[in-house]
Amino acid sequence: MKAYDRKIIYKRVTIIVVLTIILYSILLICTRLPAGLVVEAPRLIIYASIPTILAFILKGIRFNIIVRRFVREFKISLSKGIILRLASEVFSFIGVSYLGDELYRYYLLRSYGVDSPKALLLSYLEAFEETIVAFSFVFAGFILNYSSTMKNIYFQIGLVVSMLILIVNIMVLLNVSRVVNLIKFIIDKMSRIFSREIDDEVFLRWSRELPKYRDIIFSDKISILVTLLVSYLIGVSSGASLYIILNSVGIDASLLTSIYMLYLVLTISALPITIGGVGVSELYLYLLGIGLSSGFNLVYTVIFRISSYYIPFILILICFIYSIKEVFKAF
Repeated sequence: MKAYDRKIIYKRVTIIVVLTIILYSILLICTRLPAGLVVEAPRLIIYASIPTILAFILKGIRFNIIVRRFVREFKISLSKGIILRLASEVFSFIGVSYLGDELYRYYLLRSYGVDSPKALLLSYLEAFEETIVAFSFVFAGFILNYSSTMKNIYFQIGLVVSMLILIVNIMVLLNVSRVVNLIKFIIDKMSRIFSREIDDEVFLRWSRELPKYRDIIFSDKISILVTLLVSYLIGVSSGASLYIILNSVGIDASLLTSIYMLYLVLTISALPITIGGVGVSELYLYLLGIGLSSGFNLVYTVIFRISSYYIPFILILICFIYSIKEVFKAF
């Protein structure tokens, strides 16, 4: 039995490519391009892609810290660990709500003999830390830009959605039964991209053994603080991409404001609307951008998405192709 369904992957990548071509063609036809932007755009995309790629490398380092500390069976080089972590993002990029990479890491840890509940929790730990980072940046940005954010309902919507996502994730760790059942439903749907499902026994053991593993992992406060620090560095590096773009086109925005806007976009595009947030991310960033500056152009959203989504996607696909045998060797 195959480890994953290639047809679903190819289908979703095709959908993303087709939707992007149609959407960006319409935007470029209907939008008046700022003078000189056509010449400057390639250079700007390259510069803005650098901190984004750095953010994904930092994700790989965070993953290595987690598994080296809590999984003795996982003995691979740092570079290989980074490649495997980047590979997992394929399922996030082609999924709805940026979900799927956790399941990939679950199978990776299982292939190294890690117990199912522990593998699920460790796979989920990164997502939990990212929700903390996202909400803290969104909340800080909202407070520091209070006078302007209160005039734009889109900033307020982003804050509310970010808070709700954080609450749901906290409830998962607290093992609230209804939320765990919701997570089970979501994982069952995500499992369709693989050629197997996680059976009900795993979730029963998750509910039964989560407190034990949770206490073991979170009792190591130094490791948690280190990975949380790396998560904040990931946020800063990701936000730097938008910061470079905004300031390069003459929009005065601080690094914190750029990080704030980035996480608002990620929060809203994480809603189950489109695959990979295509269209949703661009529209929401534009709505935030015109609240920041009347000169904000739709084309800036295209530049940002190319540098923060499509260029990293190419790198991630390469890592995924390389890692296929490694991840599913035990299945």
